[in-house]
Amino acid sequence: MRRDKTIYFNQLKAATLLALFTLSSHSVAAGSELPTNGKVVVGTGSISQSGNVMTINQNTDLMAINWKTFNVGSDSTVNFVQPNSYSVALNRVLGSDVSVIQGKINANGYVALVNPNGILFTPTAQVNVGGLIASTLNISNKNFINGNYTVSGTSSNAVINQGNITAFDGGAVMLIAAKVKNEGTIVANRGNVSFAAGSRVTLDFGGPVKVQVTKSAVDALIENGGAVRADGGVVYFTASAANAITTTVINNTGIIEAKTLSTGEKGEIHLLGDDTNDRIIVGGKLDVGAQNGGDEGSITIDAAKVEYTNNAIITLSAMNTIAENAEKAVIAAQSSLEKAEQPVNNAKAKAQKMIENAEKAAEKAELAAEKARANAEAKAEIASKDPTNSKKAAAATKAAENADKKEKIAQDKKDNIATVSEKANKLIANAENKAATKISAAKAAKAAAGTKAKAARAKADALANPPKAPVAGAPVAGAPNDDTTNAKTDAQRSLFGRQLAASQTSLKIQSIEDAPTAAGGNEDEGNAENGNEIVINYLGDGINLPE
Repeated sequence: MRRDKTIYFNQLKAATLLALFTLSSHSVAAGSELPTNGKVVVGTGSISQSGNVMTINQNTDLMAINWKTFNVGSDSTVNFVQPNSYSVALNRVLGSDVSVIQGKINANGYVALVNPNGILFTPTAQVNVGGLIASTLNISNKNFINGNYTVSGTSSNAVINQGNITAFDGGAVMLIAAKVKNEGTIVANRGNVSFAAGSRVTLDFGGPVKVQVTKSAVDALIENGGAVRADGGVVYFTASAANAITTTVINNTGIIEAKTLSTGEKGEIHLLGDDTNDRIIVGGKLDVGAQNGGDEGSITIDAAKVEYTNNAIITLSAMNTIAENAEKAVIAAQSSLEKAEQPVNNAKAKAQKMIENAEKAAEKAELAAEKARANAEAKAEIASKDPTNSKKAAAATKAAENADKKEKIAQDKKDNIATVSEKANKLIANAENKAATKISAAKAAKAAAGTKAKAARAKADALANPPKAPVAGAPVAGAPNDDTTNAKTDAQRSLFGRQLAASQTSLKIQSIEDAPTAAGGNEDEGNAENGNEIVINYLGDGINLPE
């Protein structure tokens, strides 16, 4: 009965995915279905079919085929025979149907599938290629021929993988659409797995393959609930939403692995949104661990907002690196803020200097006026003692006139302080107006960087100080105290209440009946009605039973 429910659930889940991501309605591909009405429009090649196997022979390094439909039934196979591992076969769907891949696609080079209606790899899909590009965004023949791998379009449909996609060592798997969802398994060791969500994306094949979202899409979203592995390579998720409010653009609940190989090649994981409104939710497992004691790879997570779920599994050293980089970003943001504020600070310093100079000039003029007045008074006193001396009288008159002039200058200098102050304030205001946008952006960036750094450090601290495992024999919080329940929880404690060594993770038991026993099986279902959710944190990749 449970197996029937599981089958029904999986069928319902696939249907829900199609509706959720607005893929056009399309009947599930028949077991023998193959692509239809193919026409080579770039390069040369041939298409042949024998039963439920289609073979596409590619004669040139670049070849493009326009199809009415591109579906592969569960019993069908499409083989691409290409000149070399760097050859690219572009398959463009011109019809109105979703591409449903249920069977096998094999190629010794790169296969690109472009369908604006959406692309679905079902759980039975098996793709083994040199490299794969699956996109709802189109590329023109001209750009394809000239090596300008920019895809663009207005499609809001999705690329969804529930199957198994494997690229040869050093190859790449790229899923590109407004919405990208992985629930299957994707492997590209020593290569690159890239998910990009946007309305225009540029692919860079120079060196390690990279993707860049150059135009946002409304409600852009990347969700990974499956497994992505690129040991010794790069996992690169990038998305940009055109929404005016904070929007989740990357949500990881699955496994992302880019481990360091025993031969030394380090792995990298990049989860990137924009710094305006995008949010990244980090859950699941991010693993850049090393084999045979080598150095770990690197993890980069950057967006306007980054949230770490309680069950996110990241090695402590990698999480510390993320936190350190986030804290460095705060320092860099502070530096950017200071740079943005520098013109204003320069204007303030200049204004202050202007006022100080005006005040000094007024003070100097005041001293000169006082000296001139004192001299005039002395001359007048001398002239008053000898009133018949015309020279002394003239000297007194001249000194008085000079004093008046000096006092006038001093008053003008005092009045000038107010004028200079007004000019200084205008200088500062102009500088502030010119720098306002940059300063505001810099302050927002600093605040966002601080929030991200705080979240990253909190996660690192949580990993460094994991909660203690339950002690064997201790009561389980919230569990009834009857003897039957205690017997079961004791068995669970004996199994899970041990800490091994490795990265922290968590195991959720939705009900008592789901808890494995020391014998490795399920106990009787007598307490299923309790429905208790037990969350147990443990350390290690597995559970060792006591002898």
